[in-house]
Amino acid sequence: MQVDTSQTAPEFYLREFAEMLKQVRGDAGLTVRELGAAIGHHHSRIVRAEQGANQPTWELTRAYLCRCSVRSQELSAWSLLWDVTYEAERLRKRGPDAMEQSEGVKLRQLLQERWPAAVARLAAPHPLVTKLRMVTTKRELGIALQELGARLEPVSIRQLAEWAGVPKTTLHDWTSGRRLPDSKRLVTVVSALRATKSEADEFRYALERISGKRCDGVHVGNRRPCVLWEYHRGPHRTSRGHEWLDDGD
Repeated sequence: MQVDTSQTAPEFYLREFAEMLKQVRGDAGLTVRELGAAIGHHHSRIVRAEQGANQPTWELTRAYLCRCSVRSQELSAWSLLWDVTYEAERLRKRGPDAMEQSEGVKLRQLLQERWPAAVARLAAPHPLVTKLRMVTTKRELGIALQELGARLEPVSIRQLAEWAGVPKTTLHDWTSGRRLPDSKRLVTVVSALRATKSEADEFRYALERISGKRCDGVHVGNRRPCVLWEYHRGPHRTSRGHEWLDDGD
């Protein structure tokens, strides 16, 4: 039986690393030019990194990831992926003969072990996204906003008001849970706080859920996910079992 070794060939790692970088930028909702300008690099360097033309330096990679709101605790896993890619590229450049030598074989085996371990660490559930999916009150939404802001360097309400163009008193009411934000300005604020696309989506879903415009249950009558107002009234299957939900419930 012939074994497919394409995934473990040295070329695999740079190609996968480039694709993962591109996905992170996509999740952050940034264009190549926006990202390049934000981290002080010409956008062509970003393009080459995402195409797998060459491996970016760790300094560029770290700046790229931080601007895309990658969590600080995930940077160590990304550093391991970068190291694996670097060693794989060194091995590839030495040619096919080096890969078949005992040292090359051992290195390939080591890379095959380290890569999935690092990827698994990145695949762990995102704590803020998980928390947002459980938000049901204004206070909980405010706490989630505070947690998002705490990921950056200490940000004052005044700074955030300037970035997002929202009055300080309004922001204070939102983060303290006194008032619900409107959808448009909430998106502006979480974008200013460098939320990823998945985080921004969950903030919007949480707001709709609290305001009665979204239900996370399944409508029993037509077995459709209850995500629109028109399906909100009637029997539902939720995490609490079968129950009757009404508009604004």
